[in-house]
Amino acid sequence: MLLHKAQATIAKDNHRFRVVNAGRRFGKTVLACEEIKGVALYKKARIVYIAPTIQQARDIMWNQLKSELQPIIKKANESRLELEVMNKDGESSFIQLKGWEAIETLRGQSFDFIVLDEVASMRNFWIGWNEVLSPTLIDRRGAC
Repeated sequence: MLLHKAQATIAKDNHRFRVVNAGRRFGKTVLACEEIKGVALYKKARIVYIAPTIQQARDIMWNQLKSELQPIIKKANESRLELEVMNKDGESSFIQLKGWEAIETLRGQSFDFIVLDEVASMRNFWIGWNEVLSPTLIDRRGAC
């Protein structure tokens, strides 16, 4: 999918952590999907997309990701919202979708890339970020 100029500017930014504060219909979800695809295709990666609830993760991103990644999906788990995809080197990348309400289930895991969607709706965001998510990026020097 082609990105518009503002999305492309964000996608080209090389900072490890990026925040997008944009209005409705800007294309934040499209940008997030493209970023996830790029990471999954070019390295053996562990990626998590987090929405305020698991239902929102399913409604916002699941079908779009499955559609965009269809040719390279090795396994798709509909109930757990997990995809295993083949990257350009023939290795597997792993993508999972989660709801903020289950953030504790990510303790002890490690990720190369995290996408947080609708952060303003996430209760106690800074506690979850500092205690659970940020540590999952340390050993892989992951981005968000």
